[in-house]
Amino acid sequence: DDNIAMPHEVSTFVAAAQASGADVLTSFVDFLWGEDAAGPVNISQPIGSQSEFDKSSGQRQAPSFVFLGASSDVGIFKNCFGDANSFYRASSFREFGGYSEDRNLGYEDWELYSRIVMDGYKMQVVPRALYHYRFTAGSMQKSTSYGSSRQRALRAYLQRLDEKRGLTLDIKPK
Repeated sequence: DDNIAMPHEVSTFVAAAQASGADVLTSFVDFLWGEDAAGPVNISQPIGSQSEFDKSSGQRQAPSFVFLGASSDVGIFKNCFGDANSFYRASSFREFGGYSEDRNLGYEDWELYSRIVMDGYKMQVVPRALYHYRFTAGSMQKSTSYGSSRQRALRAYLQRLDEKRGLTLDIKPK
């Protein structure tokens, strides 16, 4: 999968981080299809109806997907947090340790954001698309096991449950 930053992504994240004091920022997303994984993306051909675009600016009128933000209650069912395309306060990232390193699985972002929110870090969603997410025939969402990736996303929740029960299990997706 390829994430392609919009020109204003970094400056928007910096301004949002300064204004909010958030430890982690994510954003809405616009989707694209592209079969040539190594080549440039034709940003003029995003997924969705052409009626969703402002013809004068060539920009989408609404994002392809809206992430809701820091809800651990919703997060157990759906990734409401955001994509791995995100912005971190460096000191906070060092504290929570970054992503797990399971190979050939997806949802590393969902797992990390679940831990971040349950550990009380401040997470915010910038309410506009700041990047394009490109799907290809061989993209991670199409080439990894949904069940195993979903287990990875649930791992933070299962570990918290084990901690409350006084168990110490090493939970690894299949």
